[in-house]
Amino acid sequence: MENCTLITTLLISSASLVLYGLMRVVYVIWWRPKSLEKQLRQQGIQGTSFNLLQFHAGDVKKMVKVSMETWSKPMSLNHHIAPYVLPYFHQMVQKYGKVSLSWIQSRPRLLLTDPELCRLILSDKSGHFIKPPVNPLVDLLQKGVATVEREKWAKRRKLITPAFHLENLKGMVPAFSGCCVDLINKWKKSIITSSGTCEIDVAPEFQNFAGDVIARTAFGSCFEEGKMIFELQKEQLVLSLEAFQSIYFPGLRFIPTKKNRKRYNIEKVIREILQDMIREREQAMQVNGEFCNNDLLDLLLQCKEQSGNDLTVDDIIEECKLFYIAGKATSANWLTWTMIVLSMHTNWQEKAREEVLRTCGKNVPSIENLNNLKIVSMIMNEVLRLYPPVIALLRHTIKKINIGGMSIPSGVDIWLPTLFFHHDPDYWGDDAGEFKPERFAQGVSKATKDQQNAFYPFGWGPRFCLGQTFAMIEAKMALAMILQTFSFKLSPSYTHSPFTLITLQPKHGAPIILHQLTLIFSKQKKRKMENCTTLITTLLISTASLVLYGLMRVVYVVWWRPKSLEKQLRQQGVQGTSFNLLQFHGGDMKKMAKVYNETWSKPMSLNHHIAPYVLPYFHQMVQKYGKASLSWIQSRPRLLLTDPELCRLILSDKSGHFIKPPVNPLAQILQKGVATLEGEKWAKRRKLITPAFHLENLKGMVPAFSSCCVDLINKWKKSIITSSGTCEIDVAPEFQNLAGDVIARTAFGSCFEEGKMIFELQKEQLVLSLEAFQSIYFPGLRFIPTKKNRRRYNIDKVIKEILQDMIRKREQAMQVNGEFGNNDLLELLLQCKEQSGNDLTIEDIIEECKLFYIAGQGTSANSLTWTMIVLSMHTDWQEKAREEVLRTCGKNVPNIENLNNLKIVSMIMNEVQRLYPPVIALLRHTIKKINIGGMSIPSGVDIWLPTLFFHHDPDYWGDDAGEFKPERFAQGVSKATKDQQNAFYPFGWGPRFCLGQTFSVIEAKMAMAMILQTFSFELSPSYTHSPFIVNTLQPQHGAPIILSQL
Repeated sequence: MENCTLITTLLISSASLVLYGLMRVVYVIWWRPKSLEKQLRQQGIQGTSFNLLQFHAGDVKKMVKVSMETWSKPMSLNHHIAPYVLPYFHQMVQKYGKVSLSWIQSRPRLLLTDPELCRLILSDKSGHFIKPPVNPLVDLLQKGVATVEREKWAKRRKLITPAFHLENLKGMVPAFSGCCVDLINKWKKSIITSSGTCEIDVAPEFQNFAGDVIARTAFGSCFEEGKMIFELQKEQLVLSLEAFQSIYFPGLRFIPTKKNRKRYNIEKVIREILQDMIREREQAMQVNGEFCNNDLLDLLLQCKEQSGNDLTVDDIIEECKLFYIAGKATSANWLTWTMIVLSMHTNWQEKAREEVLRTCGKNVPSIENLNNLKIVSMIMNEVLRLYPPVIALLRHTIKKINIGGMSIPSGVDIWLPTLFFHHDPDYWGDDAGEFKPERFAQGVSKATKDQQNAFYPFGWGPRFCLGQTFAMIEAKMALAMILQTFSFKLSPSYTHSPFTLITLQPKHGAPIILHQLTLIFSKQKKRKMENCTTLITTLLISTASLVLYGLMRVVYVVWWRPKSLEKQLRQQGVQGTSFNLLQFHGGDMKKMAKVYNETWSKPMSLNHHIAPYVLPYFHQMVQKYGKASLSWIQSRPRLLLTDPELCRLILSDKSGHFIKPPVNPLAQILQKGVATLEGEKWAKRRKLITPAFHLENLKGMVPAFSSCCVDLINKWKKSIITSSGTCEIDVAPEFQNLAGDVIARTAFGSCFEEGKMIFELQKEQLVLSLEAFQSIYFPGLRFIPTKKNRRRYNIDKVIKEILQDMIRKREQAMQVNGEFGNNDLLELLLQCKEQSGNDLTIEDIIEECKLFYIAGQGTSANSLTWTMIVLSMHTDWQEKAREEVLRTCGKNVPNIENLNNLKIVSMIMNEVQRLYPPVIALLRHTIKKINIGGMSIPSGVDIWLPTLFFHHDPDYWGDDAGEFKPERFAQGVSKATKDQQNAFYPFGWGPRFCLGQTFSVIEAKMAMAMILQTFSFELSPSYTHSPFIVNTLQPQHGAPIILSQL
């Protein structure tokens, strides 16, 4: 019986639910729409009737049919676009008047074309008008301030509004101008390759431009991650449009269809990237005490801090997603239509260009310049009026409301077509469909008849677009710089067919013909030629004299001078190889190469006695001839000195008689920074740039160090996850990439991408320079336009152009803000330039930036590589170091104070630099005879000081010199050797010690500390111990290490 009662109860419940469901369906698809229709028609509102048979679409089929028929043919070239863009709604207005009714599924849509009624609805603060409900799958695109409602909207809006204040947007002007310069340069190149003019479809160009602007202004130095997010958002936008246009049934979003899985996966990836970026910024803020960038992400994080975390990380993520959706298409289409309209009205194009050139000249416009461009503002407002990016605003009633003499029931969609308002003759006059910027001469408020408001390009009321000022600055900056550089006209292939796909855009693109503006300069008169007979005679005599001088010079260089120098050195008991005229072209290079190749063809055993293996030829020289020996490089004697005390005297000498050896001029294209200068020029440059490397300035770069290290750690973590707990990684190329990224970020900050481009070019230049360094140079050879010479000079030209653009942008930003805003090397050097009264030139800064890459990357990368190898061989010291790091820093990113307290890590890194110095030898060249350390060295001798031999010398380091014993540095470098004699030169010595020493130490300690926090490691069985030299000391066969995550 009890079972029967249960079954009866279940049947009644099921029947009740089915009955409720049926009643609910009837209510939704019939009773409610008919009730709403009745209430609206009672007020005299006409329009289409609700049709149950067309419930699934409403009037959408008719709308699509009319739109497709209209858009299948282009319109004539004029601005009366409303009937063409919105043909169905234009017919509705013609047929039913300014208020009419249509249907979207079972929801009534009220079309209101009265601007005054629109203003009342948009200004309403009761909260009864909200954004229309949409398919929940569309919400995956973004849930930013544009979609939230009521109290949540008011709170979010209040919290994020400060991020869009003008003062904050001023900090983004360099990003705007940087993107504009890139666009202008790209178009210039297209014109050059097309003989003076070219045709460009500006629609996709402005899409890319707007995307770059948003990526830079939203994420600054994280520009690449920003672009990745926006690519994902673009894909999500397509999926959201599909969802928006389809019928949604409750629960549909939970069905794991292919597209649903794709939607949720994109959402997850975007969220993870943004969470990582936010975490890195917050960690950097903890290190520095403040946010360092002027991008939107930092501004939102500042709002979060100031709000006491009322603004959550999830809120920030949604606002960043919204920023792309709302910003990109608006700005891109605004600029596209402006170019089209000014191509149709060239008189206004000329007026705008005259104003821009009068206000800004040929300079990148500042924020003050943009404010003074009145004609440009009039033009852009008129384009916004004729071609508004968003052609309609939508609202939905959640409660019955009386407004403007009309009673609108709950559950009605309201469609406010801004395009119709902007083209309404009742407000704009009979010329409403004509391009007349002068109507905005006295501002927006006085542009209409009787000063009635009918201009809503960015909405109205409490929910007006927050990005209005941002879009205006971006668009005015781009248009001003285009007008400075080009004149333009419509291509004959242009088809006038505006249509709407989220925003108003040209259906068939916007092909524009560009002409670069050129200035004609007067040419100087040529000098008159001298008498022909006298000239020929002079040339003959001069040629004969030069030939005779050349022969004498050749004899002097290839025979007399080397033999004279050899004689002077042998008289002092210096032994070694003899100069051989038959081997003049190579000197001892062939013997040296043969010995090296024989030695390096086989690996060495796993120990640290590497000197005989790395420098086998010079080791044999020392064994055979003693601590001072002689060899030859072409016709130049090379004196090998392996006495550390003599090395110290030479490096400490301040007479200026020891300089860097002369090199092939083609190798100097690589860089002419402070490392290559000599005499007074070196002293002056060194003094000017030294402040840029002071510890206080380097502290500002710590966030860049930690950020790059976090990226590396996360990358390794992912490799371990995919390899089930451990993985084998060749750390040598990993540290090369890390060092490159660190240098790019610390050198160029927010211009990180351009920095990476420079370093890619420098890497190629380095290979070409090494070839030049190892080859024989004949005078004038650099001027011969060989393929490699052309490539060398072309790379140098491109690098200089990129750096000059970056420096110009920074200086202009400084003029706008009154100070430099970044802590990167480029700005520190520019500050040195300002403080020196321009004694430091732009050319000097360019050469220092080029040097920074060459000097920094190999040194830091190889130092870290050898440290990982050595600690993998000596796991007891690895554990000691890890214990110290965890005790000092815990699991936090180390700060500068933590790094200073890592004594064991310092001992280990000093010992690694002793055993495996990045630079294995220091070179000097005498330019005057000099007596030093009891030896008389004539002018013209190269001196080779092998730091590797000094660092492994038992006379200074004891019998255990070839063993890894960090404890020898326990009392500091000065007390590490026997009898406290100095024999430790990893960064040089004396006046020319390496300026980047502290930079390199901070970078290496930061990376090592964070690796020790996260991983244990050991040598892979595949590791082959074969240290060899290419510029710096590095493992010949890489450094495969097995990582295990702690």
